Amino acid sequence: MVTVALSVLQRNARNQGGISITDQIVRLTCTPVSRISAGTFDGIKGYMDGAVHGGRLQQENLRLNRQLSTLMLYAETTTRLEKEVDSLRKLEGLEATYHHEKVVADIDGYFPQQNRITVLAGHDKGIKEGMPAVCAQGLIGRVQTVGAKDCQVILLTSSLVQFGAIALKYAPPPAGLISGENTATLMLKFATPTVPVSTGDIIYTSGFYKGVPRGIVIGRVLSAESMPEMGSSRARVFPAVNVGELREVVILK
Repeated sequence: MVTVALSVLQRNARNQGGISITDQIVRLTCTPVSRISAGTFDGIKGYMDGAVHGGRLQQENLRLNRQLSTLMLYAETTTRLEKEVDSLRKLEGLEATYHHEKVVADIDGYFPQQNRITVLAGHDKGIKEGMPAVCAQGLIGRVQTVGAKDCQVILLTSSLVQFGAIALKYAPPPAGLISGENTATLMLKFATPTVPVSTGDIIYTSGFYKGVPRGIVIGRVLSAESMPEMGSSRARVFPAVNVGELREVVILK
């Protein structure tokens, strides 16, 4: 009886252009299942595509990363070589600038924790203790000990060495003593409670020390402070020379 009734209802609904209850039941029952099946199929297809093409994409990614690393290395090398060429060009004018005989020598060792470098020039080239070592950018340090064919240069960043320093932009130019504070900064001390320099000022050698000509760049002022209780003032200075980038130095005789 139920079957006959459903058949009659379905026939009547179709004759009237509508959807029968039976068709609605079938659609409601089958549609979610079909949607789930379609979603599952798409997921499986995506997984299979990833499995098939994943290896190729990974290889392509590695290739692109290698190319990027090569380009970065090339740019870094080009920049370093440009700096070296510029430095060599400036070295040609040091003799005329400082009016001293110069000895150009290679750096054989750099010891940042000891604030010194080994230079391949010694008694064989007339090097003596106390001679200043410079480069195109400015002052490096002073010869500390001399061997037959090499010498040890104590760097400006060492607290064991002092240089006379001056700010030439002022009239009269204030002068003080400068030495290393740490491996990154220098300390310039003035015998006056009034700070005579400002941030950004360039500091030069004063020329008051024997063998060290006036006007060699030391560095740039980072900060300055007054110490009235001490009757003095001081300034922190960033050195002009990055020793780690050097390959050779000039010793002024």
